[in-house]
Amino acid sequence: MGKKRIFYPSQIGATLPYLQNFKDKLTAGLAAKYSSTPAFQTQLATWITDSTAAINKAVADFETFQQSTTLQNELLFTVKDGLLKEIRRIQDHSAFDEADAQALGFRVETPPVDYNTAKPVITGVTVLSDQVIIDWLRRQMDGVVILASYDGVTYTELARDLRSPFEDKRKNVVPGKPETRYYKLRYLKGDLPVGLESDVIRVVALID
Repeated sequence: MGKKRIFYPSQIGATLPYLQNFKDKLTAGLAAKYSSTPAFQTQLATWITDSTAAINKAVADFETFQQSTTLQNELLFTVKDGLLKEIRRIQDHSAFDEADAQALGFRVETPPVDYNTAKPVITGVTVLSDQVIIDWLRRQMDGVVILASYDGVTYTELARDLRSPFEDKRKNVVPGKPETRYYKLRYLKGDLPVGLESDVIRVVALID
């Protein structure tokens, strides 16, 4: 079985809490367990202090934003590179415990999708003169089934969409006459519909 993925925050705002948590857990006992050197712990404390100053400077110095951001990013890259080396060393340690990986914050488990209750979320609907555009969240699914109706009661499968947004370019049944259309979505896993249907959306379209 391969090694589990190491988590390191991609957002700058989450970096300092991540570093501080790592430092606190080492101080509380994990440094001794994994033989983290005093030199590394001192370096980590310096990284936290310097990163805090760098981030605050990047926020405050609007007029020198470009320069400050460059310095910040260079420093945080150095911090990330150094900390990931220590994480990999800890992960390869003979006393390594997965519970410690979670405590240190470099292991984040993604909860499995419940295919019985997954429900598509429609984030936007745009009605144009040539189409109806439906934006939806894909999440961890493979796509959606688009169900359509003219009366809000009887629905038929209109299409299967693998990438948001979906574009309905059907012409109106009666040219020149506005018509009411109803839509609802259901997630796809592979070729199979799964989960619950989305909330119904109603539009009035005039597409000739």
